[in-house]
Amino acid sequence: MSIIDVAYYGREQTAVKHEMLRRYLGPAARIIGSFADCFVYIDCCSGPWNTVREDLSDTSFSIACGQLRAARAFLQERGRNVEFRCLFIEEKAVPFGRLQQFCDSVDDIEIKPLQGDFTEKVDEILRFIRERPNFFPFFFIDPTGWSPLAISAISPLLRLRPSEVLINFMTSHIKRFLESSSFETKFGPDYMQKVLGLSGQDRDDQAAYSFADEIRRFYPYACTSVVLNPLRNQTHFHLIYGTRHPKGLEKFKEAEKSCFGFMQAVRLDAQHRQNVSGVVQETLFDLTPVQDRYLQGLRTHYLGQAFDAVTLRTSDMMDEREAWKIASRFPLVWKSDLHRWWQARGPREGTVRRQQFD
Repeated sequence: MSIIDVAYYGREQTAVKHEMLRRYLGPAARIIGSFADCFVYIDCCSGPWNTVREDLSDTSFSIACGQLRAARAFLQERGRNVEFRCLFIEEKAVPFGRLQQFCDSVDDIEIKPLQGDFTEKVDEILRFIRERPNFFPFFFIDPTGWSPLAISAISPLLRLRPSEVLINFMTSHIKRFLESSSFETKFGPDYMQKVLGLSGQDRDDQAAYSFADEIRRFYPYACTSVVLNPLRNQTHFHLIYGTRHPKGLEKFKEAEKSCFGFMQAVRLDAQHRQNVSGVVQETLFDLTPVQDRYLQGLRTHYLGQAFDAVTLRTSDMMDEREAWKIASRFPLVWKSDLHRWWQARGPREGTVRRQQFD
């Protein structure tokens, strides 16, 4: 039996992305609903794209609706009557038609479909959010390319207080344009200088880290997660999350940690299915230790980066909370890792061995 729905065959990386969204959005909506009267979910690039389910249940906006319903029921049981509203935006006519049909079929959540480029609809988005008092918007930005991610285009949304954001940074696509003049126009020369001269995983990661640095201008807690190609040992895309509250960071990192095993199982399942089809010659027995070594090695790599970043900034005035704010920026680094290292510190920072954080 496959680990994932057959609807995700051939797009297993989307299954991981949707699982991350599912595991974060539900808990986040419950927490935010404990103090906000209106939770507003804005899917800026809704699609649907490459869906195979007639009911569109394998789309991010359908998954979001399910999580918001569950959060509403959870809050109602505790005496909180929170309004949940959605704004789904899509530029292309054909997918927008399907999106509109979905929205028309939902009668228990207020959903507004909006056609157009979301970067050109900022005023409408902000008006929709502000139609209710005591609101809290969550922006999900999942473009098919990189052009909509220009900071100048999305900054009016990111400046909104309160708010949170989750961005799909399409690394496998974006890295082909890192040295183009059009990319520099959108992201600026300072961004370009951070990635020039790098290659491989370092280049992929730095492209995402540098973009997260830009997001950190708006959200003090901004972290980067990684979603791997299902069939190759390389990054497919990064998810970049921004919040202004440490509780949001805590819940996002919990979602990332809980999805780690899921991503590994999904990749093994995809490779096994390809092997059965005769495209790959290795057996599943051969793939399993290789896959484990790659994922664990990648996590160790990120732990080392986090360790170096923390020790570079460590001082007698820094507490564990500040150290976590730095370490959490890196993929696959969790609070339990930082806590273990922090507890192992000697009286002098210089006595700490790097292996204690690996």
